[in-house]
Amino acid sequence: MNRILLVGGGHNLNVNTLDFACYLAKLTHSQLSAILIDELIPVQEPVLKENEGVYVAESISNPDPLDMKGRSSHILQNERQFDMACSNRGVNAQVRHLNQPSASSIIEESRYADLLIINSDTSFENRIEGSPSSYVKEILSGSECAVVLAPDSFYGIDEVVFTYDGSKSSVYAIKQFTYLFPELKDKKATLIQIYEDDSSPTFEAIKMRELLKSHFPNLDIRLLKGKPSDELFAYLLGRKNLFVVMGAFGRGLLSNLFRASAANLVLKAINLPVFIDHLQ
Repeated sequence: MNRILLVGGGHNLNVNTLDFACYLAKLTHSQLSAILIDELIPVQEPVLKENEGVYVAESISNPDPLDMKGRSSHILQNERQFDMACSNRGVNAQVRHLNQPSASSIIEESRYADLLIINSDTSFENRIEGSPSSYVKEILSGSECAVVLAPDSFYGIDEVVFTYDGSKSSVYAIKQFTYLFPELKDKKATLIQIYEDDSSPTFEAIKMRELLKSHFPNLDIRLLKGKPSDELFAYLLGRKNLFVVMGAFGRGLLSNLFRASAANLVLKAINLPVFIDHLQ
């Protein structure tokens, strides 16, 4: 891996997310490229417009110059803090400002990165949302590189937990993780397989174990029985220093975990980094 893309708010740099991103960049000897996004907050200004000979007052949105100046100064301060933080951690980094907060612009940027890191509740909407936000969900669905949802706090990685549901997406995510993070091969690894009935592991599941063990020799297998989203949540709750690997967003186990009713509970309660990748 050579290039990690970090996405964050230009006027509100999350220090914990930065710490996590620097850890991964230093671990993989990658360049950390940060995109700090600023959302222009418009003010309503009345103007007169002619309509069939009659002048009427309408409101238009314009950025307040004074507010813009203050926000620009704050963004520059955050950029300097980012440079200093990365330099102090021995991380090769660059930062730039983007004033287009649309998810499509970040998805386009992901085309030229090996990994994208974002906090799960990142949003540029003036509303309270769960986690992940609708903004992050859109990025997860369309990203053209692997995505890691950063935890709220981070103290290291002692174990990697791979989730396998028999789908092509879960196999793809596991393989991509092994390619991007060979530096973690000596860590303890756990492959979780969840069955809703008394089914035995399939031949494909056995082959998945063999593949993963070739990358992570210290591999443990955990077979869980029950509703997949509930069992995985119960397994991860209270655990620390884990890196969780999942498949495609929007389908299967991951989509069940990220239902609107449960999403905030899952991500906030487990507070673990989650690696997500899917077939294009």
